[in-house]
Amino acid sequence: MNTTWSPLALTHQDILAPRWEALCRDQGIQLSEYSFSNDFLFREIHKYAFTECEGMACVTGQLLNGKTFVIPSTNLLKIDSQKLKALLNFTDGIFPVPDVWLPAFDLLSVQKEYFNEYSDYLFKTENIKDLLGPSLSSRRNLLHQFLDSYKIDTFELTSEEVPKALDVLEQWQASHQTGHQTDYLPCKQALHHMDALRLKGRICYANGDPAGFTIGELLGPETAVLHFSKTLPQYKGETPFLYSDFAKNLPPNILWINMEQDLGLESLRKAKQAYAPETLLKKWFVSWK
Repeated sequence: MNTTWSPLALTHQDILAPRWEALCRDQGIQLSEYSFSNDFLFREIHKYAFTECEGMACVTGQLLNGKTFVIPSTNLLKIDSQKLKALLNFTDGIFPVPDVWLPAFDLLSVQKEYFNEYSDYLFKTENIKDLLGPSLSSRRNLLHQFLDSYKIDTFELTSEEVPKALDVLEQWQASHQTGHQTDYLPCKQALHHMDALRLKGRICYANGDPAGFTIGELLGPETAVLHFSKTLPQYKGETPFLYSDFAKNLPPNILWINMEQDLGLESLRKAKQAYAPETLLKKWFVSWK
C-alpha cells in the first residue's frame, strides 16, 4: 500500500477538524482524540502523523506501550468491509473506538481491549459549576477557602491576557521540576495558538496578581473538553475555583465536561477522581486476533 505520511500540522486542521466535528455532532462522540487541537498539541508525545488510507483522511499515532494506531475521520458503521479491513491492517489497530462503533466489527475476527489509563473522565457540568453534593464537600470547602482568602477576578483569556498566562505557566513549571514529564510544552503551544485552534480560556487574578488559568474547547453539541488547568502552589483551593469558573462560563447547552485521561499517573488519577466523575469513557483498541 502506497501511503504518504507527514507530521501532524496546523495545515491539516481544515481537513480533519470538520470531519471530527461532524462525528462528534452526529455520533455523539465525546472522546478527546476527536479534537484536532488535542491531537495537534500532543502530537510529539504520541507521534501523530497525517495520512490517507483507502481515500480516508486519518491520523496515526503511538501509545506509550509502543502500539501504533490509526484514528479514522469517517463513521466506521458506514464504511464497507474492505475499507475496514484496510484500516485494521494499516497499523497495530484502530484507536480510540467509541462504544457506538463496536458493532462495525461484529463480523470480523478482532480483539477489542481498552486501557484504563487512556479512559477520559466525564463530568456533569452542573456538578462542576457549584460542586454540590457530599462527594464534593472537600472540593467545595477548598473553593470557599480560596474565595475567603483573596479578592478574585476572572476574565476571558484573550490575546491581551496571554502574556500573563505564560508567566503563570513558567512559574507552574518551575514548581513541578520533579523529574517526570509535564504538559508544559503542549500548554505553552496552546497559549500561542489560541485563535488558530479555536480554543477558549479563562484567567484568574488573586489580589490583582495572575494566579491561574484554564484552556478548553467545545466538542460536539453537549460536551466541552478542559485541556489545561494551571494554578500556582501558594493559592490553596484555586483548582476547584477554576473548574467551577470554567463550567459557569460554558454555553447553556453544554451538559458534560471531559477532563481527559490520567495516562496511569497516580497523582493525576487521584486529582480527577476527587471531583466525582460521572463515568469513564472507554477508548477501545481494536486489532486482529
